[in-house]
Amino acid sequence: LPATAIILLCIVTFSNSNHSRAFLDTNDHLQEKSPDILEAEHGVVAADDERCSDIGTDVLREGGHAVDAA
Repeated sequence: LPATAIILLCIVTFSNSNHSRAFLDTNDHLQEKSPDILEAEHGVVAADDERCSDIGTDVLREGGHAVDAA
């Protein structure tokens, strides 16, 4: 995995609320195994607030790194 993906996976936290997760992948690339565990090919952003998830997703989509999104 690229270093960015490894860093992203290390800082991602999961919450029980579905609205707080913003996915960078389409559903074709996302396989949810349980409410708290998921796999994605390109990245995931999770936060306690939906606005924070949206901001983190935008940062990554614009080429930012996981640390920038945090």
